[in-house]
Amino acid sequence: NIDITPPSFDSPIISVIDSGIQEEHKYIAPAILQEDSICLIPGESNTSDCVRHGGHGTRVTGAILYPNDIPREGTYLLPCWIRNIRVLDQNNRMPLELYPPKLIRSIVQENYKKQNPSKIFNHSIGCGSPCELKHMSSWAAEIDYQSYLNDILFIQSSGNIKGDIIKAYIKAGYYYPNYLHRELSRICDPAQSLQAITVGSIAINNYETEDSIALGQKDEPSSFSRSGPGIWDVIKPDVVEYGGTEVINKTGEPLTLTTPEDVCPELIRKSPEGPAFSKDVVGTSFSAPKVTYIASQIEKTFPNAPALLYRALIAQSAHWPEWAIASEKDKYPEILRTIGYGIPDVTRATQNNDYRITFMTENILEIGEGEAHVFRVPIPEELSSVGEDYNVLVEITLSYAAKPRRTRRGVKSYLSTWLDWCCSRIGEDYTTFTRRIFETGGSIDDDGDFEWVIGDAINRGIISNFSRKNGTLQKDWAIIKSHQLSDAFCIAVRGHKGWGSLFKAKYSLVVSFEAIDQDIPIYEPIRSMVEVEVENNEIQVQI
Repeated sequence: NIDITPPSFDSPIISVIDSGIQEEHKYIAPAILQEDSICLIPGESNTSDCVRHGGHGTRVTGAILYPNDIPREGTYLLPCWIRNIRVLDQNNRMPLELYPPKLIRSIVQENYKKQNPSKIFNHSIGCGSPCELKHMSSWAAEIDYQSYLNDILFIQSSGNIKGDIIKAYIKAGYYYPNYLHRELSRICDPAQSLQAITVGSIAINNYETEDSIALGQKDEPSSFSRSGPGIWDVIKPDVVEYGGTEVINKTGEPLTLTTPEDVCPELIRKSPEGPAFSKDVVGTSFSAPKVTYIASQIEKTFPNAPALLYRALIAQSAHWPEWAIASEKDKYPEILRTIGYGIPDVTRATQNNDYRITFMTENILEIGEGEAHVFRVPIPEELSSVGEDYNVLVEITLSYAAKPRRTRRGVKSYLSTWLDWCCSRIGEDYTTFTRRIFETGGSIDDDGDFEWVIGDAINRGIISNFSRKNGTLQKDWAIIKSHQLSDAFCIAVRGHKGWGSLFKAKYSLVVSFEAIDQDIPIYEPIRSMVEVEVENNEIQVQI
């Protein structure tokens, strides 16, 4: 009793690189661009999902189209179009004849032959072992290069820890969640890609019976979700979504990991041979496409914006769940390693409200070594007055891409130009900040006197041993008192020497202010001030 409506003609086209799709499935068929379906497995042309027990690519596609509950009745408008790219065989493996970097390159090249190429690619594929930490793999480096060259976004699963490894760690005394931080639990290739949004998994429900208990309660890291940091101490995973978890017996031998319905996400599955949808599998393969859905809605809202902005808005919309915020601060490093920037939200990524305002750079900006761009956000007097004491959440995300060189070690050598950001100090005006940035250049390491969660250098933020500078997706956040804001809040994006100054970096920047106690509306006062200054050509922003 459900009417499934095809996506609107202007909806984004998402490329799903997977095991194929059951394209005739009632819940999926209206979204499939069948004329674009392709199989890249040597000697095969079948684009169907041949993986047994419900399929894989079909489930992934279903999670993009139905990121929350699967409707039983009424009318449902599908959110995006799907382009089916089959690269996994019936065993859900990539054939040995396929070389992943070459495959990524050919997929992107084929994409740009289409009349309407995809900007977003779901890639719930990876190897089964931890990534290396010295040199970027050729697979991940190709994702980085294609992202830089073509302004596209890969949504990448962080990978699953195998059940045997989980049980071995538990038997060795590394219980949940401690084993998530062991070497064999590190994110797998190509999840260390600097340009991909790497997605981990969290539990969907609380679960405990007399005999068994879930490894991870609601919003906590899934039992199988691989952890960071990635290569060169880059923050990975970037974000997390609901991929379910596993249940373990409380007593007795042997240790058994199970997935009862209550801990599984509801997913479309290949049928017949079972129902059209069910709750019977878990994995980061199915948390990643839920972030792909969010990316698709960002593209739908800002169709002409760069993919770098989509990545920035995903991270900007992500918040830590309540249990993480309430944890002792000495636990923050472990939390960052398992859930990254937190759980993204499609509403925060695409909309403002009375108590939250987000500024973003509308077009791709380029910056080279030794250069800086300064942005100024005017702050209304009713917010910044000395007597005011409102709690304001400030969030800043820099998303950039530069030309990679795989043979180099370290972010600053791997990229042609690397970037970072810094902000004005308490009470510092625009003129003073600008002079300081351009006079001291790259030598200044300063977080504007605010207590950022991560910080611009190791041991500068609340979280020790991490720096937001290490990656190409640099988000940080701080809660400040409104009177600490002067008449303007300034942010500088700076370019630094990499391996090749001829190749500038491209970037998008997003800045948000939120009255987290919802005790003072800030959207309209700030928006009004920005409109006046834009008319006077003082700044260029989009709200």
